[in-house]
Amino acid sequence: MLIIEIRDNALSLIRAESRLNAYTLKESKIIEFDESWKSFISHPEQALSLTQTIHSFQEDKVLLCMNTSSVIYRDMIVPKASPRYLDSMIRHELKNALNLSNEYLMDYAILGDTIKDDKKMHKILVSAVLASTVNEIVEFLEKANLKILSIDVSLNSLQKYIDITKLLNKDKNTLVADIGTSSIRQYLFERGKYSYYRTTKIAALSDVDENLSIQTSVDNIEKMIQFSLSLGQNSAIDKIILFGSYTKIESLKEQLSEQLSLETSILSAPSLLTNTKHFEFKTDLVYGLGALFSRKHRRKKDINLINAYNAFYSRSSNTINFDAIYNSLAFGLGYAALFAVIIATIQTNIVNSNIKKINTYLTRPDIVLALENIAQLKANIASLNEITNELDSIQEVLDSIPRYTNLKIIDLLTIKPNTIEIESISFENNIITLSISTSDPSLIHEYVLALSDVSSFSQVSYTSYQYDSNMKSYTSDINLTLNGEDSNENH
Repeated sequence: MLIIEIRDNALSLIRAESRLNAYTLKESKIIEFDESWKSFISHPEQALSLTQTIHSFQEDKVLLCMNTSSVIYRDMIVPKASPRYLDSMIRHELKNALNLSNEYLMDYAILGDTIKDDKKMHKILVSAVLASTVNEIVEFLEKANLKILSIDVSLNSLQKYIDITKLLNKDKNTLVADIGTSSIRQYLFERGKYSYYRTTKIAALSDVDENLSIQTSVDNIEKMIQFSLSLGQNSAIDKIILFGSYTKIESLKEQLSEQLSLETSILSAPSLLTNTKHFEFKTDLVYGLGALFSRKHRRKKDINLINAYNAFYSRSSNTINFDAIYNSLAFGLGYAALFAVIIATIQTNIVNSNIKKINTYLTRPDIVLALENIAQLKANIASLNEITNELDSIQEVLDSIPRYTNLKIIDLLTIKPNTIEIESISFENNIITLSISTSDPSLIHEYVLALSDVSSFSQVSYTSYQYDSNMKSYTSDINLTLNGEDSNENH
């Protein structure tokens, strides 16, 4: 098995074997890129070298872990619901909260359950990344004849590593810090449960004096501790665990213990690895190992962006390629002009030559082929006329005027769940707006999905629900866009 961790300016490659619940590391390598590195497309010569390195690992199945600044994370508390409702609700909430376009791939992992307003809720981690970013990576690996089994993200992978290896004491608050060369990422776990994380960009630690780089790291970790206290965390941080690519991590551990008077340790090899005596364990392999370990310790719902990727490009392949249509039309018109020249030449020869020469000319293979092409062009023109008629029909539909009648009210009421109250109804610019309230927020998404199946409405959307503590209910607005109808139709 090959695990590839993609970083902002580097790749981490790990080759490992698994037997039962134990893992053997065979080989690992870090490939760093210079600051000008942008993508595999803009650096084909480096991509070729990288392909040769990957093939040297002699593996064809890949676990991918994205550990880049392009990945967006969001912690959310959502009502318990079926996967169908949950997927729709999470995508809607994330797009509205972060103003994301439809070009983002999204997936989520259920981290556990919690209680909010006396209701059982899911605590989830959502990740989002541009589809084009993932597509470039996937296409590169597929051209290298590699099969991608899953695509994880670093924050989710780290949490799984910690859970599976039982790294943390559930009675203590622990700060887990990834000390990199140009950033420090700190993850707070309260009583063994993930709380939140913070990333701090810093000057390259390798380019400054050792004492200064260590003090910079200490200062940033101390600020994180103060920040957690300012947010009203349950108690102070009890322990610090360090890992990452920073070469002076041992000196940093000693300095933290001395200045902050906190128990500080460096991440050690987990018991799941069986050959650490023959293979040096490096703490910066943690994210890739988290993706590996989770193959045998699966969550009920976990992040795997390859599923979102396949679904996204399956939809994209079904859309109309207008550029291709335009190019085909331009190509056809060019042929028409060429054939017009040929016809003019033939007519000139008829005038200036005798019948025998004309017949000989017309029976030449190239002229026969040209005439066949002319016939095909006429057929293509007929097809274009059909397309024009179809476009006229579509325009008639677009020009129709939607009407708001009493039947629309019946549609709204017959499918409404009993515990949803309609507070008000308004109509403007062909859109019906319902203001609703309910004690169960999951019914809002159920009502929206039911309205989506009503043929009267071309589009159904809703605003994020809000909790009214006075009324002890959730409120939301549902917007229904009417379909076009014949303006003479009576209801």
